[in-house]
Amino acid sequence: MGYFYKKIPILIFLVVILLVFNIMRQVTLNGNFTNVGQLVKSGNANYKYTKLNPTNFSTYIIFINGLGSSCNGTNFQDMCFGYIRKRLTMRDFDYYDKRFLMYSYAGGEVNDGKWFPNKYDPKNTGQPIEISIKQLNDLIEQFSVINPNARFILVGYSLGGRIAFEYISKYAENNWRIKGVVTLNTPLVGSVYNIPDNVLDILHDNDSIWGSIAVRQLISENKFKEETHELKRQLVQRFRKNGVHIATFATRQDLIVPYRTACLRDSKNKLITEGGIVSVNRFGKLPYSLFGHRQIFEVDLVIDYIISILEM
Repeated sequence: MGYFYKKIPILIFLVVILLVFNIMRQVTLNGNFTNVGQLVKSGNANYKYTKLNPTNFSTYIIFINGLGSSCNGTNFQDMCFGYIRKRLTMRDFDYYDKRFLMYSYAGGEVNDGKWFPNKYDPKNTGQPIEISIKQLNDLIEQFSVINPNARFILVGYSLGGRIAFEYISKYAENNWRIKGVVTLNTPLVGSVYNIPDNVLDILHDNDSIWGSIAVRQLISENKFKEETHELKRQLVQRFRKNGVHIATFATRQDLIVPYRTACLRDSKNKLITEGGIVSVNRFGKLPYSLFGHRQIFEVDLVIDYIISILEM
């Protein structure tokens, strides 16, 4: 508890910064974005939710948590994504199903055909994003050696979604193994918050994950946001040609990753991926719900989309 109370001033400081910057962004960007209130889907998506057939048993879901998460080295205890897993129990999955694979920022190993994530702490999540992407590739490569018929759905929350998206870009030769990528409140085009370096240094010196290398990388991308957005648009088109379904989901109330940076859009501000923008209750489970960032876990449209990919 002492550690938590020491971090309260830093937490308050971050809340103030986020609120101020969010208001500024609303003033400059509001009214120029397509309002998506329902699921956007491609023409070949199958949305008849019947029981999964046996061929889907070779499809595995890799859950990739975000910045500041942790894992105690067991398969499920710190996996999160609980609501999604619970909903999938109605579709021939178990809550602790062997087809649920927990990504670890510190890697892992396959034993007896099963994936075991290594223990990691919040500091590991702040490592260079390239290292985190390689850890995902190692998971898929190792698991596929033992399970050659495996295909994967990557479900990434916040930074985890960015890792999933960059993985299918960097390791295109493995795209045939990927059925779909689902990003949840993910900074796809970097961070909109231009936090000064001296502030980041203070956060780093106080052991805050917000001063990590990964956060600095996301902030630096803001200088090239137009170029980054165009590159991501081109990548989405390539992924589609390779048969990979891409869905980006965002919450309108998110103060950590504003929804405009968590979705990709064309020149007319229309979404170019499947997915959608939803509204959530910011005051449901205080204090965490205040940021509007974690509620994405309990959005039914997300689970509906995952099920639709499983049934293809």
